[in-house]
Amino acid sequence: MRLARRHDDLALDDGAASYLHRAAVNAGLDLLRSRKRARAVDLDSVGEQLREADEIGPGARSENSELRRILRTAVARLSPRAAEIFSLRYFEGYGNLEIADMLGSSQTAIAVILHRARHKLRKELQPLVGATS
Repeated sequence: MRLARRHDDLALDDGAASYLHRAAVNAGLDLLRSRKRARAVDLDSVGEQLREADEIGPGARSENSELRRILRTAVARLSPRAAEIFSLRYFEGYGNLEIADMLGSSQTAIAVILHRARHKLRKELQPLVGATS
């Protein structure tokens, strides 16, 4: 729709397919960015929770920081597509259908990729979970 609304002439003689593909990718990224901004939370509404989080002791903060680092490293070892889907699902809170729509995939494919990613992460993080039990 953006391209149709443009007033200037586009010379798409040789590279129409690649130009349209890039335009679609950019439009998708813009959509993701707008959804991320839409999920912003007013600080006044979570002020009490933030104060409670500040009361956590330094030992717990250090442990949480270490767990975040380990999880981030484990997610980075996934394939780029699996890491993206895992992040959208579990860090950004999108549902499988929303992710499928965003990425132009089927809901079943997203579910399979998430299952495999969870299995790989569980296997990789199992020694850590066993150590904290």
